[in-house]
Amino acid sequence: MSTIVACTSSGGDSSICINRLDSAINAYSSADSLRRQEIQRSFAPDIAAFQTALSDTMPVDSFLTAQALSKGNAMFFPKVERRFPSLDSIGKVLGGMRDNFVKEFDGEKFPRCTSIVSTYNQSIILVDTVMLIGMNHYLGENHPAYASFEPYQRKVKNPCHIAYDVALSIVGSRHPYADEKPTIVSRLLYEGACLYAVKQILDDFSLAEALGWTENQMEWANANEREIWNALISRDLLFSTDQSVADRLFMPSPSTAILHRDSPGQLGRFVGFRIVESYVKSNSTMPLEKMLSEEFYASPNTLNKAGYQP
Repeated sequence: MSTIVACTSSGGDSSICINRLDSAINAYSSADSLRRQEIQRSFAPDIAAFQTALSDTMPVDSFLTAQALSKGNAMFFPKVERRFPSLDSIGKVLGGMRDNFVKEFDGEKFPRCTSIVSTYNQSIILVDTVMLIGMNHYLGENHPAYASFEPYQRKVKNPCHIAYDVALSIVGSRHPYADEKPTIVSRLLYEGACLYAVKQILDDFSLAEALGWTENQMEWANANEREIWNALISRDLLFSTDQSVADRLFMPSPSTAILHRDSPGQLGRFVGFRIVESYVKSNSTMPLEKMLSEEFYASPNTLNKAGYQP
């Protein structure tokens, strides 16, 4: 059975203790009053974040009871418990990420990490200083729970993708896209900077895994990189302000058909990452915080300075 753990300090260990609110909620309805009070006290910030995420205003006892007796918990918690009897290995990965994050983003705090069962589409929910991780979203791409999903949706349902989702959520929420006159090229640079930041804070980074691609899809993108870039230019997409075009380039999907019918989805993010990589080769001293600012991605000079020539 899963251990109910609420952490107060990570100490000097590089690993992170993930607070098992999912287990605590599952045990709540059958707990006596003293145990209920203990759960409420130990998981107070996690419960508050969960209620905020759901826009729930019930008393805490009523909220936890309702969650424990919900259809979603009955359906998914046993699956989560079987798949994740311990979160120690994930905690080690997130601990390494936290250490790198603190070095790269001086003064920014890494969030408290908490496991939940979430029946919403979002697998990661960041509420102030608490990161809620919906463990039922990571049961494995071949799990029957995802049988109706498209292949590109199932690919990110693996436990190894948790770290990427957590990293992208932290980077994106702390440094949101804020171009006053958004264009495809500024979005390319922003998305590329986000992925590059994830590479810097996540050990054993894989661009294919970050994008939810198979190795074959990664090989296709590498082999066709010049053709992809030429398509963006020849179709006058770089300076487009059309949000529907941006969605087709950057959002998860079966393919990026606007550029090539045989492509994987999110080619825009792939190109953006490659441009930023090119930029860093000749501007290696730029801090990540500046790279994630409008000063970088909205500047008309950044693309030229990158010297990107696939």
